[in-house]
Formats: sequence, structure tokens, C-alpha cells
Amino acid sequence: MRKIKAFFLKMITNAKEQIIYLWLKIFLIFFRLIFLSRLNYLVNRYEESVTFLGKNRINQSFNVKPEKIFPKYLDETDYNFFKSLNDDIDELEIFGYIKVRRINARTEKISLNTEKLVDIYAKLGRTKKSDIIVELKQYLKEKNAKYVSGFSELKDSDIQKVICKYLKIQLERLDLGKLPEYYDNKNDYIDLWTAIDAISTINGEVYVRDLSVRLFRDSKRLEQLKGKLESLLYKYGDFPEKDIILEDCGLIKNPSYIMVKGAISVVVSGQKLDLGKISGGIAFSSDSLRDIEYISVYGDNVITVENLTSFSHMNDIKNSGLVYLGGYHNSVKCDFLKKIYSQNKEILYYHFGDIDAGGFYIYEHLRRKTGIPFKIYNMDMNILDKYKDYTKELTSNDKNRIMKLIEAYTENHIKNDEKYGIIRTLNYMLEHGVKLEQEAIE
Repeated sequence: MRKIKAFFLKMITNAKEQIIYLWLKIFLIFFRLIFLSRLNYLVNRYEESVTFLGKNRINQSFNVKPEKIFPKYLDETDYNFFKSLNDDIDELEIFGYIKVRRINARTEKISLNTEKLVDIYAKLGRTKKSDIIVELKQYLKEKNAKYVSGFSELKDSDIQKVICKYLKIQLERLDLGKLPEYYDNKNDYIDLWTAIDAISTINGEVYVRDLSVRLFRDSKRLEQLKGKLESLLYKYGDFPEKDIILEDCGLIKNPSYIMVKGAISVVVSGQKLDLGKISGGIAFSSDSLRDIEYISVYGDNVITVENLTSFSHMNDIKNSGLVYLGGYHNSVKCDFLKKIYSQNKEILYYHFGDIDAGGFYIYEHLRRKTGIPFKIYNMDMNILDKYKDYTKELTSNDKNRIMKLIEAYTENHIKNDEKYGIIRTLNYMLEHGVKLEQEAIE
């Protein structure tokens, strides 16, 4: 064994080969596991094939060439390396795990012996994909039953719809012999679902680290799952931006605030505050919103503002109440807007945001989540034309999202002037390939 290790150490001359040596050093006690890893490669090909699904009438072969694993195998000046790899191949062939085609002394092709799959799975310590699929089907069917029947029990039906859509498609994938999206291994997938289950029932706001400790006894575990959570919810849901989805669900890193200024007065714990007399307005934490008893708008309208810089500059609008939501419109912030609307229905409501796909998605999301008849403010084609020197070029993703918005408006048979104006603006953006950040507008 020492001689074999010394041999490989001598042959290794670059960083990539050093990694291979470390592999060998760890697993050589079993036998040359580099080629066992190639067995994994061949088994992967088998499990992704129609033969695995039982839909192929012709026997398939699953093979690999040695030089695909080690390009050095073709180096005729290095006979020792050539012979060593051939010895490895011979050893796996003796076990019956592979079939080998040779030309003289050179191995041309290594093929998986599918008749020895039971032994191969056992030797690799690997679970059959078919067994994994059976287990996952049962697991996701139980989840599906919970979420389909739980619409009246769980708080956020939007999240439930996203999850039900995901479950439906993953069960279809399993029927086709494919693993679910965002599945890497059993433990990570179960943790992902533990997080999904918790997020779907959040009422109010919960700190990421607090929830992570509660679910996993690890303050960082949720952060590790964040990418998959956001990707899943964004792909199967209807969210304006991927990086604010968890905040929309009530999962926050730090305390969130709502900033308010202008022609608004509030009664907090019996105390009346006239925000029009406070330069720059005031910020309410999410927790303090519960203490607000009454909100009176003594102006003609309320304008929600997407970006903080624009909110800070809007000091000359004397007859409006201005609200900066400090990020995305989660349930706590939407409840605050609903409270304003319920006590001030006679005025107009506007939303001022970026003139891009995200800005209009946020606008539509705000209308849908609050039930307030918001109109757009400074988000039309005239503004785009006026500030054309400050526009930016649309990305391919921007164009796709804008086309989806236009399609949604068209499918919903929107005919009123407000929505027709938005469709014209969206078409203008596509035609000229432009978008505009809110901060560019005076």
C-alpha cells in the first residue's frame, strides 16, 4: 500500500492531480476508488436513460473512455501511469462491474455491466434512484395533501398556491423518473421543506436567525437554504423581485420600518402626531404599528414611494401623505396601508416607482395585496420621453418580464384608461428598449 501511495505521489505534478491523489489517499484502503467514482458516472448515465425508465426497446450501453477521466492516459511517454490505470481497469473488470474493449494493450472503452447493478450499488454505498423516487413520491404526496386541504387553515393563500404548483409539477417529474427540482440529497431536501412549512404559516414578521434556531438549532442553516427557497418561490410564484421574496413572506434579517411624512396625522397610544409639522417625517418600526390607533390624511392623496432617495427628496408635495415602505410590501406593511385606506377612503392613492418590469410588478402586487385602488404616479411614457437621456437599456430578462405583464393585462381584458396607459407604456419600453430608475425623476 505504501508503494502504491508513493507511486501516485510521484506522478502528481499539478493542482488537479493533487486533488486526485488526496482522493486516492483517503479511499485506497478499499481499492483504487478513482474508477469506482467512474462507476458512479456510468450509473448516473444509466439512471438518466430511457432504459432505467423501462421505455427503451433496445439495450443501451453506458460507457466512458479512459482519457475522458485522465487525459494523461494518452501520453505515450509515461508508461508507468498508463500501466497503473490499466491495472485499475483490470481490477474492476475482475469484479465484473465493467466490460472492457481493448485495442492491443490500450483500453478503448469501459462499459457498465448492468447485470451487476445490485452489487455495484452495494459497493458504492449508493441508494438506487428508483428507491429514492418511491420514497420521494410518498413524501411529496403527503405534503400535497396537507397544502391542498390546508387553504382554510394556513394564513397566506398566495404562498400555498405557489407550493401546490411546485408539488404538482414535481410529482409529474417523479412519474417520469426525474428527481424533484432543488433536490440534492435527502437531508437537505427535508430541511428545505421544514423551512417552507414554517414560512407558509408566518404571521407578521420573524427574524431569519430566530426561526433558523427554532427549526434547526443552527442560526445559519436558513441562510444556507436561502438560495433554493428564493429560487423555488420565484419560479413558481408571482413576485416582483427574487431577492425580496422572503421579506414578503415575513422573514426578515433586521427590524423593518415604514417612513411617513406630509399631510398625515396619527394617533399613537393616545398621543396625536402631525407629521406635516415634522421635517423629514417619522419612521415607525413594524412592532410600533400595532400602537397606531388612528390615521388621518388631511391632504388630497397618499403616495407610496418605492425608493428611499426619491422619498427623501419629495419635500415640495405639500398636499400629499407620503409613505416609504422600507423595502417590500409584506403583510405587516400591507396591513398599515389597509388601515390608512379604511379610515381615508375619500382620497386618491398613487404608487411611485421605477419604470421597469420590477416597478410595475410591485405596483400590481401592491394593488392585489391591499385591495386599494392605487394609480401610477410619474410612471408613464411621457416621463420616459422627458428623461430619455437617463434611461438604461433593457436586458433580455427585462423584456421577458414586460411581455408577461402585457400578456397578463391583455388576458384580463383590461380596458380602463389606467391599465391601457400602462400597456402603452410597456409597449413603448419594448419598442425603444429602455427603462428608467425612479431616482432620475425630479
